[in-house]
Amino acid sequence: MEEDGISKSNTPKERWQLLRMFIKNRNLNVQHKRSHAFGLFTSCKITDLREEGFENFDDRCEAKDDYEWLEYTCEHFTSCRLAVRQRVRAVNWNDATGFDNTGNICVWPSEEILSYLCIKKSKDFSEKTVCELGAGMTGLAGMMVAIASDVQEVLITDGNMDGVTNLQEINKANKRRFGKSEVHIRQLRWDIKEDYKDFENYFDYVICADCLLYEQVHENLLDVMSALLKADGMVLIVSPRRGFSVEHFIENAQKWFACEYIENYDEFISSEYCKEKQRLPSSEAIRNFPALLKMRKKR
Repeated sequence: MEEDGISKSNTPKERWQLLRMFIKNRNLNVQHKRSHAFGLFTSCKITDLREEGFENFDDRCEAKDDYEWLEYTCEHFTSCRLAVRQRVRAVNWNDATGFDNTGNICVWPSEEILSYLCIKKSKDFSEKTVCELGAGMTGLAGMMVAIASDVQEVLITDGNMDGVTNLQEINKANKRRFGKSEVHIRQLRWDIKEDYKDFENYFDYVICADCLLYEQVHENLLDVMSALLKADGMVLIVSPRRGFSVEHFIENAQKWFACEYIENYDEFISSEYCKEKQRLPSSEAIRNFPALLKMRKKR
């Protein structure tokens, strides 16, 4: 791998240094050869989608110079396999800056943890409607809901059109794995009500991962969640603490939602977290550990 590439990243601190490095380098080679959150997923390169049992409708589903296809497999539920079209070209400054562009870089640990939790609780989504917000380039959690459960409909959204275009390609390649579940892709910008007004009070679940870092978008995000969610629906968020952004989000959310912040939400992840605390400075491990936030509308 070239010197300016991103090699295997073993700590949350190193993963977030990826963003900081843009300040110096302005572009980086992003590849899939990295560790996955707590070993929940593995990924390997796909050379032929059809041979691996995925759809390949036309040349647009073929890997281009800037992208390659990977198969993501959940290590705890190995039947849950997803073909992911992932960027391999040098990511430029415009790709990475702005709150709706961080998903252009890689699949973040919180997304993998949310995906794992959705697979584990797949029965909860049976015959339900689910929306993923801020899904980035892969929509791993929303796609895994469609693969693992008998969900009625999944809407996978992002504010960035590069991400939306890539999600559409991933959706086409995995159609066969979704069974009877409907999966739709849409651009949804949290500050533009026209992007979601036709889905008001529609979803049983709204899910998102690592969307709380930028406090200036919290109010818009809460507006979207409140608008999309049914009266008896639930929001599921996985996010690391990182300063006080999560606490501030919860403070605002409590005006409209009953919130439950959970750190010990899965035995395996808690065990791996304890190991990480032994390996890293305690403050760093705590700051970067993705916790689970459940929210329901107040009655």
